[in-house]
Order: sequence, then structure tokens, then C-alpha cells
Amino acid sequence: MGKLHIEILGTSFTIQTNEDSEYLEKLLGYYKKITNDVSKINSINSSLQVSILSGLMICDELYKEKTNKLNN
Repeated sequence: MGKLHIEILGTSFTIQTNEDSEYLEKLLGYYKKITNDVSKINSINSSLQVSILSGLMICDELYKEKTNKLNN
């Protein structure tokens, strides 16, 4: 069982899951990279907008990956 303390976009909290802590750190690192890239967009000016657009970008990646696997 893994535990992860998250500090991002002006908020912090801790989660506990069945996943390994190292895996959770990798996920958080990936999400932070995406949110950092999104926050550089001039028209995005709130943490909520950054988090929503980041989530949408990750959904896009996942959807494309799943679609590619189904088509192969």
C-alpha cells in the first residue's frame, strides 16, 4: 500500500492507495510536468483551468493509446 503527499497548484493533501509509493511518485511527476506545460499558456490563468486542461490532455493521451491498441 502506498502513500503520497501531493503539493500542486496551491493545494496539498495526502492519499493512500493500493499502488506502490514509487509508482505514485512517477504519476505525480508526470502530472506536474503536464500542469507546468499548461500553466505556460497565456490564456490559462487559474489553478482550476490548469488542472482541467491537464486532465483533458491526459484523457486525450489515454484515449488515443486505447484506440491504437484496438485498431492493431
